[in-house]
Amino acid sequence: MAARLSDFYRTAFITGASTGLGRAFAEMLLAEGVRVWGTSRETTRLTAISGLVPVTLDLREGPTPLKVFQDADRAAGGFDLVVNNAGFGVFAEFTGAARRQQELFSDARFRVFDDYGHHPAEIDATLRAFKSLGARRLL
Repeated sequence: MAARLSDFYRTAFITGASTGLGRAFAEMLLAEGVRVWGTSRETTRLTAISGLVPVTLDLREGPTPLKVFQDADRAAGGFDLVVNNAGFGVFAEFTGAARRQQELFSDARFRVFDDYGHHPAEIDATLRAFKSLGARRLL
């Protein structure tokens, strides 16, 4: 019998779970038996996803997203997977858009980074940088 993802991962937190890739990740993980907490600015958009624990999250609310994540993490008994899919737009000429990489949160279990990488070489550099920090899982 083939292993299911829930044999390896009990819980997942997915931002931007109401549409697109976030919804696809949520539905796939739920079908594999993983307990999923999914976020959207409007949780009414999440009600059609059976089994998903809806979480209201608006990235524009300063420090609130970190508290939302911490509260959900406690409720879940810890997350085994985090898929940070939600985003927001930076509207500028590409050469004028600021590139930023920062550590948003760190504790004994997690290191959460935010990085705007646009070009494949930038994304590759970001992944190498995170791996050098000793990350076991990168999502």
